[in-house]
Amino acid sequence: MYHHVSLDEPSEFCSDALQQKTILLPDECMQPGSNTSAFEVGECLAKKCRADITTDSGTCGEEIDTCCSVEEYQVESINCTNYELDIFVVKSCSCASCTPLEVKISGVATGLENGTPVKFATVYLNGDIKVRTTIVGSFEFMVNSTRSRWTITIEDDIYKLFLPASKVVEIFDDFNGLIIVEIKMIKASDPVEIDSAIDNMLMAGSSGSNVSNVLFEIPAHAFCYRNGSKYTGTVEARLTYLDPLNTSIIEHIPGSFQYVDDEGLTGDLISMGVFNLYFEDTSGQPIVLNQVVDAYIPVENGEKGTYEDFKLWTLNSQTGVWEHEGEYTDRRRKRRQTDNVWVGALADVSEQKWYNYDKVNRLSDNLCYFKIRLFKDKKQAVPIDYPSNGITVSTNIIRGRTLHTIAHYVYSPTSKCLNAPCDHENGFITGKTSIQLLSAGKPHPSTGIKYSISSDETVLTVQLISSVDGPFHSTKDLCASAPVDKSYLSFSYGITNYEWKFIDFPRQCDDKISKMNPLIRQRFWYPRSLHFNDKYSACFVNIKIQFRSGKDIHKGEMKLRAFSYGGYGSKIYGKILGIHESDVQGSQTYCLEYRCSGYIDTCNYSVCDKTIVRIILEYPKNILRCYVDESANGLENAYTYNHQNSDYTYFQFSAPHEEFGTNAGIHFETKVPAGNLENVKDDLKDECLDNSHYAVKFYCE
Repeated sequence: MYHHVSLDEPSEFCSDALQQKTILLPDECMQPGSNTSAFEVGECLAKKCRADITTDSGTCGEEIDTCCSVEEYQVESINCTNYELDIFVVKSCSCASCTPLEVKISGVATGLENGTPVKFATVYLNGDIKVRTTIVGSFEFMVNSTRSRWTITIEDDIYKLFLPASKVVEIFDDFNGLIIVEIKMIKASDPVEIDSAIDNMLMAGSSGSNVSNVLFEIPAHAFCYRNGSKYTGTVEARLTYLDPLNTSIIEHIPGSFQYVDDEGLTGDLISMGVFNLYFEDTSGQPIVLNQVVDAYIPVENGEKGTYEDFKLWTLNSQTGVWEHEGEYTDRRRKRRQTDNVWVGALADVSEQKWYNYDKVNRLSDNLCYFKIRLFKDKKQAVPIDYPSNGITVSTNIIRGRTLHTIAHYVYSPTSKCLNAPCDHENGFITGKTSIQLLSAGKPHPSTGIKYSISSDETVLTVQLISSVDGPFHSTKDLCASAPVDKSYLSFSYGITNYEWKFIDFPRQCDDKISKMNPLIRQRFWYPRSLHFNDKYSACFVNIKIQFRSGKDIHKGEMKLRAFSYGGYGSKIYGKILGIHESDVQGSQTYCLEYRCSGYIDTCNYSVCDKTIVRIILEYPKNILRCYVDESANGLENAYTYNHQNSDYTYFQFSAPHEEFGTNAGIHFETKVPAGNLENVKDDLKDECLDNSHYAVKFYCE
């Protein structure tokens, strides 16, 4: 028996779409009585909904994609040192047209050992050929975001220096923008010569250990060429073994330690190792098997029962998950009697296939539960309760010769309790997005808990033991009821450069936007393009900082900032539209985004504005003096502020509306579709950084 709930009004589809969202205010905007500059602004989860698309005559209008978006809002003013900041706060959500979604996948493939670019390799997406890598190993292509899981596979099919690699990327259904992927590829092991006329045995295991984890029995006269002709003579066998106990390569092992059962549910695997096996003749020509090869786990006395459930699995390069290889069923064939554990038979080996010794990971009877908190920066000043993309939290446990992996894909970290076996062992816990490994922080509470963080800050090693205070709890209910700010494991994105926009989402003019206060509408970050209601502009400015020889700074001592204001003569004159900043690392070029000039009212083409851009360099005046040294010719309303006793200097100009040329340090693109803005901005910033012309040069001595 079930209950069917009917939603009649468009607003009902979005009644639960209002989510928490915390932003970080500039340091000088910290509120009285508060120890943080975090500020709650809310946002609408862009889930699909059903809008009323009937026309005035009562007939159905054109069918459009609709998503939950802002319905009610308010503007709150924040007092900061020397200025006032208006904050757009979302109060409720309702149904409106969706922003078109486009995703660019941009990546690079390099060798794991020495970073050698993997040149001209074929890149597949879910089994379909997309592009080839460039001479430096890079690749990029566009996809639509109708899927939430993609598998990227790269095959070095020209130079054949590396074995194929597969990486799984998981995203939200409504993800929009750029995904950056780094794929490390593994070279095949050096060949071992065997005689095709006799029985042979190949073995491999952990480096530095006398115990092998995998063993293969190759019968005599088992080789032929791909055309079927028999091969006799010396065989060069390449057995490449990836040890899962080597935690430094776990993230680079092809695929993920997961499988999909008969009901379509994802489960975790316990692994003894991943391997690739193929054969060549002495001239390098591939040869294949005409008989099956038995695969075993070598065991010592009394160990056999420990490994009897392990089977042979093959990586599906289209899905990135492992599939049970199945058992060879030729009853005429007899296997040799042995004390080793038989896990399966290899009937088809090639350099394109990865195998795994695995068994299904049955959950421990002694589970504990914990929560994850995400933060924007390593200082953990700004929590991220609803990330723009899901994260994968993996707990890896080493037991004997096996790696136990428990993976959780999480959308709302603070509202979900994850599980792990709590048997007083050490767990190696990582958090990652489709784009990056996150930085691990200390557990909360940390008193009395044994833990450490890896030198690259990506792996938390912690003893898995439940306690009353956490972070690991003995039951799911205790975990759920624990205060989210008291009991958790933490990860951060490591973002250090600050940015803030009054309203950062592009929107076409519709009934909802047209009813918005024009003075709010005109403060949208992206001006629209003339004659293109669904295309927008993005802008960057090139800034150079030069230090006198011998002068040095420490990270964090200096800050470069770009303030965007409403322009002269406009109704939003002097209103701060956005702030972008960067830490100063030394003498180099910096590129900061600013709000473009242009048609700033998406519902009224008669409203145009030239943004005032103020570039501010803040510095410690007790050890340095900085000033504007040069600026580009032709920038309108250019103004320089240099003061002997000040701890900052700035250069201000009115941003050009039409194409101005990159020789003035101004870089912008117009006619950009909303769904491609993030991709274009990345390219635009790279173009800006590669250009030697600047809008302003600061000199410090």
